[in-house]
Amino acid sequence: AGRRAAGSLDRPNPGAEEEGPSWPMGVGRSSPRSQLTDQIQARRGAVTGRLRLVAPLGFGRVHIAPLVAAFQETHPAVKVELYLSDRHGTIAEGNWDVAVHIGELRDSSLVAQRIAPNDRICCAACR
Repeated sequence: AGRRAAGSLDRPNPGAEEEGPSWPMGVGRSSPRSQLTDQIQARRGAVTGRLRLVAPLGFGRVHIAPLVAAFQETHPAVKVELYLSDRHGTIAEGNWDVAVHIGELRDSSLVAQRIAPNDRICCAACR
């Protein structure tokens, strides 16, 4: 075995050509290839972007807001916009990613998924 110069790189097949362009190796420097690889690996599985949600005020405050807070802790790169309103027509007016609605949908272009029953009882007292 001969001596090697400092900074030399072991290659599995010294006679074979490398795939793709070659970059010079330097002490304290990383190659553009390794920088790109590091960036890609750091972003794997990362969730980013914007998520716009609308929900009724009472239900949203009690049930949706805590879920949004937990989601943001897990995925801090996502900008979540939660809009709480009991005003009719709010869903149709906005460009929402997720809309929580209690009751029948009037707009047939929306895709609905039931997430929980909403049984209600109307009570009154005689005077």
